[in-house]
Amino acid sequence: MKIKTIVIAPYPGLSELTLSLQNELLEFEIVVEHGDLSRVLPLIGRIHTEGYDVIISRGGTAKLLQKHSYLPVVEIPISGFDILRILTLVKGYSAKCEMIGFPNIIEGFMSVSSLMEVDISYTVIHQEQEVGAALADAKARGIQVVIGDSITVKMAAENGLQGVLITSGKESLMEAFSRAGQLYKSAEKLKIKNEMYEAMLGKLQGGYAVADQGGKLEFANPLFKHLLKLPETADTLYTMYPGLREMFRDAGRGQTLTGRHPFMSLSRVCICGRNCCLPRMNAGCIC
Repeated sequence: MKIKTIVIAPYPGLSELTLSLQNELLEFEIVVEHGDLSRVLPLIGRIHTEGYDVIISRGGTAKLLQKHSYLPVVEIPISGFDILRILTLVKGYSAKCEMIGFPNIIEGFMSVSSLMEVDISYTVIHQEQEVGAALADAKARGIQVVIGDSITVKMAAENGLQGVLITSGKESLMEAFSRAGQLYKSAEKLKIKNEMYEAMLGKLQGGYAVADQGGKLEFANPLFKHLLKLPETADTLYTMYPGLREMFRDAGRGQTLTGRHPFMSLSRVCICGRNCCLPRMNAGCIC
C-alpha cells in the first residue's frame, strides 16, 4: 500500500518540482496543494477527511500545520545547497539586502553567510502577523532587497521592495520524503502493537479502561462499557458518573483507581445507587 501524502507547496515552483519527482517516489501516492500561511488553515479540515497518512510542507507553513493538524507533518529542510544558491545570487548585489524569516530558516543562512563572508542583516519573525512590521522597519533603514519565504516576498513587493524567494532544491525535497517514509513505517508498527493490545484487553474477563484526569476515555473494552452502561460513542466518564472525578483527583494520566496499574479494573459496578460496590477498589458507589 502506498503512503498517501499531501504536499502543501507555498510557491508554484515547489509544486512543479514535487510533480516532476513522482517517478522517483513510487512508494508514495502524492497530492500537491498550493497554499501559504494565509491559505493553509482552511485546507486542514479537508485534509483530515481525505485519509492522508502524512503532510509535507516547509517554513512557516509547516510550523502552522504542526500546530493545527493531528497528522504527522514533515518539514522540508533548507539544505546547504539551497542556502548557497541564494547567497551566490545576492552576493553581487550593490543594494542593501536583509533576510526576514522564521528562526529555522535564519539560523542556517547566518551560518553559511559568515563562511562565505556575505554580510546580510536579518530579522527573525515567529508568526505571519509580524511580517508587515518587519518589512516597514527594513524599508525605513534603507533596505532595498528582502530575502524570505513566499509570504514575505509577496508582501515585500506590495511595499515597493524587491523580494528574493528562498526555494527548495531536489535534495531537500527528497530528504523530506525519506523522513516521511520512515515516520509512516514507525507509526504503522506502533499502530499494529496498539491494535494487538486492544484485542488482548478486549478478551479479558474484567472490565478495563484507560482514562486521563479529565475523565476522557482513551480506551475501554466492551465489558467495561457494559458494566457502566456506557454507549459505544462515549468518550468521557464524568458526564454519566461524576463520582469518578473524586477518585481520579490525585491520579496521573492513565493511573488506575487502585494506584497500582495503568488502567482501571472493574469486576462489577453498581449503577442503581443502592447496595453497590467496587470490590477491587473499595471505593463505594460511583453513581
